[in-house]
Formats: sequence, C-alpha cells, structure tokens
Amino acid sequence: NGDRIWRLKIIADEALATTLYYNQFHLPAGSKFYIWNETGTQIIGAFTEFNNHESGVFATELVYGETCYLEYMEPAAQTGNGIISISHVGYAYRYVEVEGEQRGGDVCEVDINCSPEGTNWQDEKRGVVRLQVVDGGSAGWCSASVVNNTSLNCVPYVLSAFHCGVGSSTADFNQYIFYFNYERT
Repeated sequence: NGDRIWRLKIIADEALATTLYYNQFHLPAGSKFYIWNETGTQIIGAFTEFNNHESGVFATELVYGETCYLEYMEPAAQTGNGIISISHVGYAYRYVEVEGEQRGGDVCEVDINCSPEGTNWQDEKRGVVRLQVVDGGSAGWCSASVVNNTSLNCVPYVLSAFHCGVGSSTADFNQYIFYFNYERT
C-alpha cells in the first residue's frame, strides 16, 4: 500500500542499558516508532505525532541490554515527512536495575520496599520519581517527588534537589526522562 518501514539495530558493547537522545524528532500523523531490547522483553512505543515537542528534541527511556532495535513506520500519505535524528547514544554502565538486581549501585540505601524501614511510607512512595538528567554531553540519576501546591488544586509539580541538573540547558531539560512511581525491588 506504499507504507514504508525502517529498522535500525544499535549495539553498545557490554552496556547494561542504552538510552537514545534525538536532536531532531518529528513524527507525522499516522506514523509509529518503536524501540525494543534484544530479548523482546521490553518494548517502548508506539510513539506517534502526540510525542512531538515544539523544541524538536526528544529522548527515550533506558532499553536494557547492550542491543536495541528501532522501527519506524511511515504511511504512504506522509512520505518524507518524518524526522528521527539521533544525536547521542547513552551508555549505562552502573546504577541500572537489571532483572530485579541493582548493578553498580549503593547497596546501603534504604528503599521503600525494605522492611521494617519502609513499612510506614507506603502512601508517600506514590510520589517518588527517578530522574534521568542530562547535563551537556553526560547523563545521570537524581531523585524527586511529585508535590502539590498551597492551593491544593492537584497541579503536578516535581521537586528535586538544586544540584540535579544545575548545569543543564533548556535543550537538556527537554531531554530529561521521568520514571514516575519508581520503586526498586
């Protein structure tokens, strides 16, 4: 019917996970974009025109393992209108939870699922956010929380520490990734 499909395989040798950063990203109406890992146990997408941002930049969450696959489907009516330009491939080598096991992280942290320390924090845990921050050519982790305001009108704000992204540019902020309801096992 004239629709077209592109597939790309990216390998980052020995990475625990990869994340992709796009300096130009625009999906036209009817197109679909997917990313998945080598084993097929993690599939992200479909991204559509609803994921376009006015800045034109984009980022996708961690894909576990050293290999990720990308697939873009463009309908015949939109031939040549999609733009997917990867500027960076993020290489995660530590602080990544793989198959329920934290690799390279601090084992001394008390997490919400630790007993008895986390028992009385089950309501508060729903506000936990893990931030993947971008600062120039590097990325890292910070924690945050969803908070309400003094009007109590449920406008969602994310509160984090000042040092998280202190050197980030506006373009960097547009490539932050938010993992809401974050819990480690």
